Amino acid sequence: MTLPDLSLLVDLHHLWSLDLKLGGTKNLALLPKIKSLKYLELWRVLGLEDLSPIASSTSLQFLFLQDLRQVRTIPPLDALISLRRVVIETLKGLADVCSLASAPSLEEFLGVAMGNLGPENFRCFLDHPSLRYLSAGFGSRRKNEALVAMFPKLDRGQLSPFVFR
Repeated sequence: MTLPDLSLLVDLHHLWSLDLKLGGTKNLALLPKIKSLKYLELWRVLGLEDLSPIASSTSLQFLFLQDLRQVRTIPPLDALISLRRVVIETLKGLADVCSLASAPSLEEFLGVAMGNLGPENFRCFLDHPSLRYLSAGFGSRRKNEALVAMFPKLDRGQLSPFVFR
């Protein structure tokens, strides 16, 4: 069901998780008004371009973005002090991931199908104070190995189970 906006959800004061898939809405302007939201998943929302409201969704702990063809940028996430995990997959139009490095409490970042980027795009994570897991698959063994070499101190094991705090 496609909605004109997220107004139906604003008064749900205990809404922790929101998945918008295959439509949903292209208008995320009211997202920051959902004050209890901890998990946001945006998957194949056709026509969605503007992710800027995410930057004001300060209760978020986990952000999952997948197959958003029109998304070119992710806004700086420095106000999201509770954001600990980000997963992005198949964002072919994305030119930069450094705005994700601005999330001050980010612990885990996973990028899947990142062939449009290279290891050099992840240098901004090198001195991140809380990052302990970073993985990105580029579809190239050479690029994947270069990323691992760039981050020798980070965990290369499985992602830990995510628990909301």
